[in-house]
Amino acid sequence: MKIKRFFPYAAILVLTFLYLLGLSKVPFHPDESTQIFMSADVETVFSRPAELLYTPSPAEAQRQNYRLLDAPLSRWLIGLGRLIAGESALTTDWDWSKTWEQNQAAGALPDQNLLITARFSVAWLFALTLLFGYRAGMLIGGSTMGGVMIGLLSINALVLMHTRRAMAESALLFSITWFIFAIAKKETNPLLLALPAAFAVNAKQTAAALVLIVLFAAWLYSNSISWPKRARNVAVSATLIILITYMLNPVAWKNPADAMAAAIKARSDLAARQVEVIGAASPELLLKSPAQRLAGWLVYLYIFDPATADVKNYVDATREAEAIYFTNPIHRFLRGSLPGILMLVLSLFGFGLATYTAAISSRNRKPLCLLLLSTLAAFLTLMIFIPLPFQRYSILLVPFSTLWSAYSLNWLSQRWIKNREA
Repeated sequence: MKIKRFFPYAAILVLTFLYLLGLSKVPFHPDESTQIFMSADVETVFSRPAELLYTPSPAEAQRQNYRLLDAPLSRWLIGLGRLIAGESALTTDWDWSKTWEQNQAAGALPDQNLLITARFSVAWLFALTLLFGYRAGMLIGGSTMGGVMIGLLSINALVLMHTRRAMAESALLFSITWFIFAIAKKETNPLLLALPAAFAVNAKQTAAALVLIVLFAAWLYSNSISWPKRARNVAVSATLIILITYMLNPVAWKNPADAMAAAIKARSDLAARQVEVIGAASPELLLKSPAQRLAGWLVYLYIFDPATADVKNYVDATREAEAIYFTNPIHRFLRGSLPGILMLVLSLFGFGLATYTAAISSRNRKPLCLLLLSTLAAFLTLMIFIPLPFQRYSILLVPFSTLWSAYSLNWLSQRWIKNREA
């Protein structure tokens, strides 16, 4: 019995080891250079913290713009990983207007040691992602569902591509899986509810809607039926999320209101420019109508092969690495029309089954309802706010699609066992 209980954790260690072995095989993405470039903030916060504060006329406008635009969690992790490994940050950012060769000559392409260090700095979170996925599955459906969660996350081709890069996706996947565990556990501690939501938002702003779910959970999961005490629980959770976000964003330390306004403007301007550029070069790629967005995100999530690039600027330079990467069949596993539709059906069936279960049974009703709402919130976020065809944004949905696929497979396995016993 003890060996049986130990097996999932041994599997997590083995799968994480195999996952990390593949870090060097993933084709390079220029945004990795930007994350490594910005990870120099770790040194700056200890030596010259005033340089990180928002100012209308910054000495380094490019760096401040990134601090306003991008969620900070990954660059902190990469910076800490570099410090531990004794690697220096890039001093030159990638310039998308230049060729691959020009960027390399300018020092914007990290060497292999620096790249692997940066990737490992975020990729190690995969072990915790599997752990939280397993524990969440255990709480919702038992040991079988927990094991299925481990398996599905480990073979997900989008996970294997996008979370092994020195970018935001590894921290995002980890944070949302932790969030799912906290909801499944019916966590009553405001700190343990707030942490995964705060980390998710600071990994990628598209996770912001999950903050509302956490505040709702703080109300529902309160140990008291007293309204003032429930309200206090919500207020504490909200305050913790705000404080964690404030701590992780030095750009807002001095003038948080001005920094927030500047961040909103910077993000709005960037989105408009991206839509304009992509619309002019490849208008067919933009997801304009609700129907296009619905179909587009489902196709990105379930059917298309993992995208090695968002745009075609440098596909010639990465073609050889891409070909080598896809020689491993696991990197395309369950992708394509038939496998993708099968996984979509499993997710939809699990979502519908959970909805039905929550409606007719009080067991796990609260966590199931909250997780169903979380799934809708995440999907609607992409539908409403993200018209750009960047597949890596769909990582936001991967933990939820995995959860409902595992839920349906767990139900099917239980039905099969019952039929055999009968």
